[in-house]
Amino acid sequence: MNARFIPSICSYCGTGCGVVYQAVGDRVLASLPNPASRVNRGRLCIKGWSIHEHLRAPGRLTTPLTLRDGVLSPASWEDALGMTVGALRRIVETHGPDSVAVLSSARITNEENYLAQKFARTILKTNNVDHCARLCHSASVSGLAATLGSGAMTNSMEDIEEARCIFIIGSNTTECHPLFASRIMRAKAKGAAILVADPRPTQLSVMADLHLLVNPGADIALLNAMAGVILREGLQDPAVAEKTEDYEIFRDFALSCDVESAAALVGVSSADIEAAARMYAAGPAAICYAMGITQYSSGTARVYACANLALLRGNIGIPGGGINPLRGQNNVQGACDMGALPDSYPGYRKVTDENARKDMERAWGCDLPDKPGLHLTKIPEAILEGKIRALYVIGENPLVSDPDTRHLTQAIKRLEFLAVQDIFLTSTGKLAHVVLPAAAAPEKDGTFTSTERRCSRLHKAVPPPGQAISDGEILCRLAKAMGGGWVWNGAEDVFNEMRTVVPSYAGMTYRRLGIQGLQWPCPDEGHPGTPILHVNGCARGKGRFIPPRQGQPAEPVDQQYPFILSTGRNFAHYHTATMSGVSPTLAREGGEVYVEMHPEDAASVGAGQGAVVRLSTRRGEICARVRLVAGISRGTVFVPFHYVDNPANALTLNNTDPVCGIPEFKYCAVKIEHDRTA
Repeated sequence: MNARFIPSICSYCGTGCGVVYQAVGDRVLASLPNPASRVNRGRLCIKGWSIHEHLRAPGRLTTPLTLRDGVLSPASWEDALGMTVGALRRIVETHGPDSVAVLSSARITNEENYLAQKFARTILKTNNVDHCARLCHSASVSGLAATLGSGAMTNSMEDIEEARCIFIIGSNTTECHPLFASRIMRAKAKGAAILVADPRPTQLSVMADLHLLVNPGADIALLNAMAGVILREGLQDPAVAEKTEDYEIFRDFALSCDVESAAALVGVSSADIEAAARMYAAGPAAICYAMGITQYSSGTARVYACANLALLRGNIGIPGGGINPLRGQNNVQGACDMGALPDSYPGYRKVTDENARKDMERAWGCDLPDKPGLHLTKIPEAILEGKIRALYVIGENPLVSDPDTRHLTQAIKRLEFLAVQDIFLTSTGKLAHVVLPAAAAPEKDGTFTSTERRCSRLHKAVPPPGQAISDGEILCRLAKAMGGGWVWNGAEDVFNEMRTVVPSYAGMTYRRLGIQGLQWPCPDEGHPGTPILHVNGCARGKGRFIPPRQGQPAEPVDQQYPFILSTGRNFAHYHTATMSGVSPTLAREGGEVYVEMHPEDAASVGAGQGAVVRLSTRRGEICARVRLVAGISRGTVFVPFHYVDNPANALTLNNTDPVCGIPEFKYCAVKIEHDRTA
């Protein structure tokens, strides 16, 4: 057979690299970089090169499964959908529409996320729909929407090379967004200063002009103090008062932030804070952050602090500037854009806005609920209280990704009905009443929207295995069976409907997207897309200063639990390792779960390099192998959350940000003991 070469988009991180699948028959033999893509310019990271390896891995779901006599057993689509429809109808009729919740996914396409939230709202009649952005960047959406009017990355990845300073805070960019990190390195080669604030050493901190080894959780104190230095030294944008609201309030607040006091909280010298402020103020400067900023119960306030610094220096709406939250999954941005959120329709119009609701009712031809739904992080407690009785999970594995997994497991087991549609039988799927087999990204058509707001095409390279079908077709079959009259006419048909209700996508068509895609907003078919937001003023009119105060962690360390635990990603794995864990290349590189510790901290518990230690919190315990890291902040330990057998989220807190509901993954108190029997 002749090989076929199919252009598409990598379905791992949010960078949105162009790939080309080499396929023969019904198999993808290789994933290759697309030399025509302006995003990655003919290069891929290890995950991109390996993206095809999970497609035919052992354990792919190829037939529906239903729970019979306590065992998940193969079933026909008719039986699986019949069981699902019967359970959902019974629960809605008995307990009301808000007794059901839908979890959509950052791994599925824009079209499928659009259908998922439409299914929740028009078929089930509930706004209880959310997805994993709640766990990673909901603070970006709430924080940037309040300060700038849009919760998205303001600038483009290409644009970073125009910066004179790149301030990376709370992001291990080389591991989590490798191809974007390569642009930062090129910017440095062109003369840009690199400023890093992180409690861990990273590849970028090693090459940085200044690395602030900050104490975990002290970011607000640092950013406020930097703003105070800029004001005291007259380095602010001369037109800042005219461009913004509440400038005087913020000015007085920032000037009251004493550098010496901040330095004690942050764990660096006052001279370094002053140097960092001057470095950021020296020219067009970009702030790049990730979950090291957002994953706190004060995540929204931390985003305010980043926005304040950018507004103060006039770094919004200019080349080489901006605030750039780096999305971790391939379609987190798109899932938010499509309205897979409990308080927002597609395009971020609020469900409480009567005009928005009427517009959507006209578009969809039915009445819609007017009460916001539950955040993903509020659903476990709602289950235990008997308020949520059925859960429909699409392409997510909350028993690995969500905080305090013991508490979540108790909740999941209380459900009257759980349906899971995915490509493998996940930890969550094993507890389901119905499991529906879905197509992976290379097995379907559609679009993803990357961290830089770039909507790009993916093309079906091979058919899915067995009876698996796309998530979009599954949702259409289910909606039709529930009386919705939906018909699956392909992804493009859904996209064309979606762009009629999402103004920022209105000018996009599959033909126009081509290889390069388009960045929203793209309001009409003559529009070229928007590489930089807020060029002619912030989306909300004027930027708004919101003074945030440095608070206390929800669970500080004490004598019993003396270490600070932080969790995150590593370069070889992706999210809950549903795909990367079965990829031979990535599984080999990712190895087993580990804990990064300072050598003196490890010595204090009698452990050395490679020793197995037991980490325990007030919620659970895991075992991990020690990796000594000399540059990590003393008293801080780091565990990646990808490993199903020893899940870091057995340890983490479910305390959440009161504004956006994001959990405090980056800070909890942990005890570490050397397991001498291992």
